[in-house]
Amino acid sequence: NIEFRSTLGNHDIAKPVGISIADYVALTNDKYALKNNPIVSDKKAILSVDYIYDYGFYHKDLKGLMKETPLPMDSLLKLTNERIFSDQDIRFEHLEDIIEEQTKHLTEMVEKYKDKELIFVSHYMPKEEFVADNVQQDKRLAFKNAFMGSNKIGEALEELGFSACYFGHTHRRVGGLINGIHYYCNPIGTEHD
Repeated sequence: NIEFRSTLGNHDIAKPVGISIADYVALTNDKYALKNNPIVSDKKAILSVDYIYDYGFYHKDLKGLMKETPLPMDSLLKLTNERIFSDQDIRFEHLEDIIEEQTKHLTEMVEKYKDKELIFVSHYMPKEEFVADNVQQDKRLAFKNAFMGSNKIGEALEELGFSACYFGHTHRRVGGLINGIHYYCNPIGTEHD
């Protein structure tokens, strides 16, 4: 009687075989998609949305490194479109729209389950506190932090009253209690996890 649900992540929209951004964020009838079919018990509701990164974590880590790094924000977006996204030229507005739409969907779901303890699950990182901070030693991390997630989701979780959040994408274990939410990221399955 174990219920199975999935969330989407970066490899689901990546070239050469990834789905389109529109399909990625769409609400479908897929019974295994957590964003469509939350897992709900008498006391808890496990909810999700398939959001994306907005490069917001890049700025914070590169304040002192920007001159040393050959990848300013426009280059990051160009790189994403050429090497990562499977279907179209994405602009910053598109990424912001995706996060806004997904946050709206999450808010609507919370309204249905506001009498329960709320738990959130996603692929991407929702809080800047978890980005890699040893960027002075490894400038690749400063670059990779840009693709980790969006702080806007973490802010929404706080506003909506979630008690816990499970996420991945980092390939390293992070977590902790921030503003009343317990965050868990315990990836397994790759060489350095």
